[in-house]
Amino acid sequence: MISVAICTYNGEKFVNRQLESIANQTLPVDEIVICDDKSTDSTVQIIETFASRNPNILVRLIINEDNLGVRMNFEKALNLCKGDIKFLSDQDDIWFPNKVETFYEYFNTHPQKKVVFSNATLIDTNDQPCSRYTLFESLGLDNYGLQLCDNGYLLNVFVTGGRSWGATMAIRKEVICNFNYPTQMYHDYILALEAILNNSLGYIKEPLMDYRIHNNQKVGLGDAFLDPPRINIYDLEHGNMQGYPCPPALQREIDIRDLRYSFFVSGLRGIPKILLNYHKYKKHYKSDWIKFIKADIDRIIVRYKIAHR
Repeated sequence: MISVAICTYNGEKFVNRQLESIANQTLPVDEIVICDDKSTDSTVQIIETFASRNPNILVRLIINEDNLGVRMNFEKALNLCKGDIKFLSDQDDIWFPNKVETFYEYFNTHPQKKVVFSNATLIDTNDQPCSRYTLFESLGLDNYGLQLCDNGYLLNVFVTGGRSWGATMAIRKEVICNFNYPTQMYHDYILALEAILNNSLGYIKEPLMDYRIHNNQKVGLGDAFLDPPRINIYDLEHGNMQGYPCPPALQREIDIRDLRYSFFVSGLRGIPKILLNYHKYKKHYKSDWIKFIKADIDRIIVRYKIAHR
């Protein structure tokens, strides 16, 4: 059984286009669970009309009594799904017809993988391409990043910036969906990190959907990332992980990331600082200025060695 979990909120402009793309898969879905977070527009009516037009798909619409927010709404929707494979879906994207079938084949040929995400193309509000880059490239998962993932550095890549995106993700039934941590991390990052730590995260390099970019996204790339953000070791917001119970392996990578960040900053600041200090040292410590300059350089080298041990 294949389920799709969708969280909606005031999505009347795009939700029908997304639902139709899910209904028109080469491998049909059995169930669509939709948790609506108290929409005030016509989203609910559009969903009900779609359900009446597609009696072959079980559409379960749940309207929340209270606004849960994105993370807890997805927890609710995923836990209500009954499928052996559960797809996460945003309300405003468009799936390619072969998405479900491609994921299904991947899960069958990679039994150890329990959380899988795919690439996507980027479109605007008019369904037109809005970037020459794919979603992977915009998230720092270029060919080099994927090569690192394949060579056993998946945790390193994710901790230092690259990430999966929930709208492109599917999980097996046995994956526990508990996102109730006192942290700023979203549900998809939690799913990915926990799968990495269990060696069960997989990816499909092929774009399998159009990921929509627009200003009204509750969670998303937004217009600021139509070009690759060139994600690197200092882009991941450190505060997002606070409150998450980090296992030792994850904490070690976070510590190393912070050391590398410290080295990056000290390196940028260190070069002009050494040049500035050179003049100060020569003026005030005429006999020892070389020793002081050498000490400044040694501090940067030590930081570098610690960060890359």
